[in-house]
Amino acid sequence: MDKLTEEQKRIKLAEWVGWVLDDVWLVSPYEPNSTYNCIPNYFHDLNAVAKLEEKMDDDQLNRMVQELYKLPCRFWRASASQRSEAIGVTLGLWKEGQ
Repeated sequence: MDKLTEEQKRIKLAEWVGWVLDDVWLVSPYEPNSTYNCIPNYFHDLNAVAKLEEKMDDDQLNRMVQELYKLPCRFWRASASQRSEAIGVTLGLWKEGQ
């Protein structure tokens, strides 16, 4: 399977959390009456990642932490990119290393 780009992964995460493409504009799951022209930059914004984590259940969060334990740093110091990768793998949106 081909390696996904960061942008492709961002789209998968946005769709999982509930973002919807409505013609040209995006509808946010947090503000359904508002539209945006871009999805959150999960790989570079810890606040955006926190919104993903809020949608995860306890089992998913525990599995995400297990993914983060594989990192050479403490899991609570994981960057937005590292957390986004772990979330995508945990949710089955892509495989590790993809």
